Amino acid sequence: WHEGLAFLGSAPQLAQLTLAPKGGAHMTAAAVRGLAPLRGQLRELALTVETHRHIPGLLSDLPTFGDLQSLAMMTDPSIQSRSKPQDARQIVLLTQEHVGVLTTSCKTLKRLSLPGVSVDVAGMQALLAGLPHLEQLHLASVLPGSTETLPTHAHPALKELGLRSWTLDTKVAARLPAAGVKLCNWLSPAQASLYGPDLAYRIELTLVVPNGPEAGIDVALTELQAAAINLAAAGPDGLKLAGGGYQPYGSPHLSLRCEHVGIAVLGAESRLVQAIAPLAPFVQ
Repeated sequence: WHEGLAFLGSAPQLAQLTLAPKGGAHMTAAAVRGLAPLRGQLRELALTVETHRHIPGLLSDLPTFGDLQSLAMMTDPSIQSRSKPQDARQIVLLTQEHVGVLTTSCKTLKRLSLPGVSVDVAGMQALLAGLPHLEQLHLASVLPGSTETLPTHAHPALKELGLRSWTLDTKVAARLPAAGVKLCNWLSPAQASLYGPDLAYRIELTLVVPNGPEAGIDVALTELQAAAINLAAAGPDGLKLAGGGYQPYGSPHLSLRCEHVGIAVLGAESRLVQAIAPLAPFVQ
């Protein structure tokens, strides 16, 4: 393996590399560290990993690249089809430590695709702050996290944010870097070739209002309004909603799920509608 990489390192014109182990072989930490001879010449790197759970550890072993523009880590569909259902549902979260290593090793990234892993709001903010040239970001989801965070400032380069799940806590939706950004579904290469880009740019948006009775309906509605204002800042070209019930070409549809507030919503319906008013131009 190392001899092979050293041989590839002797070809300075090599700029793109896709590694997809076959025959039961798996991408290992040693194999990722072995990429060091190519760190000065690679512009695009795609790695196939055994499961999403391996991605954070492999990110920690990346060598420092000089001018890497694109990084993708995803699972082999044939392995994924044999995996247990609970493995597919498991959330793999990038910690601040993983994000710090990634932003140090790949400072020049313009495209980052990690569709099997999630970040919390603080992790996303650290990721964007550490990758000033990032134009495309693909993740599984963005979670609220345990710490209070301020709204995310507009990123100078970000053009596209793709998520596998657009079920968003209102605290997350209020803090995404949405202004002027295309919000889309992440599609695998096979899905993209089958459905085309039109499906990717029609998201099924569900806003979750999670505030409990201790926070009160006022706090819940304040967060909801902040989320609506922030997402609307994506503009008509950035936020395109799909039809309800998995009908991508139906009437643009927004789902709103209130958790815990329960009966507190009764009597506050008009305030709730006012809170989501900024999204009115996007839905029917």
